[in-house]
Amino acid sequence: MDALSDYRTAVKKIAGSGDINKKDLFVLSDKLRDDVLPKTGVLLKDNGDDPSTWNYVDPEELAREMAQAEEAKKATKGKALTGKALKDSTPPSEFFKVFNDKSYTQFDDNGVPTHNIREVKKGADKGKKLELELSEQERKSLIKAYEK
Repeated sequence: MDALSDYRTAVKKIAGSGDINKKDLFVLSDKLRDDVLPKTGVLLKDNGDDPSTWNYVDPEELAREMAQAEEAKKATKGKALTGKALKDSTPPSEFFKVFNDKSYTQFDDNGVPTHNIREVKKGADKGKKLELELSEQERKSLIKAYEK
């Protein structure tokens, strides 16, 4: 039941952000199906256009299968994060500090830039754009936290 409660909370946060992205909801649902429910002994199968089905299974057997899959994942994960993966894994409060191409020198408590390199305070339009970008990073961070 905790798994479903956590799933519901994550869906509510995405829906409450105002910009509902269907892909994010599918990612959350896939994580529930692939990672969370198997640990409880529930195997949920997608059946294309037909309704999904579920079965109780031996959690130990599923754990062994998941361990094998995790080993395969670790073999490819040893590579350094670059590009999109690095951006997606950066905490929202550090996002502009890491990816600002040195255009900003001061940041507010949330990590949003407040002054450019010439120490000029940013305008309202630019501030709104940066806040939207930070909101997107926070959304990605929520999804990443749920994946764990």
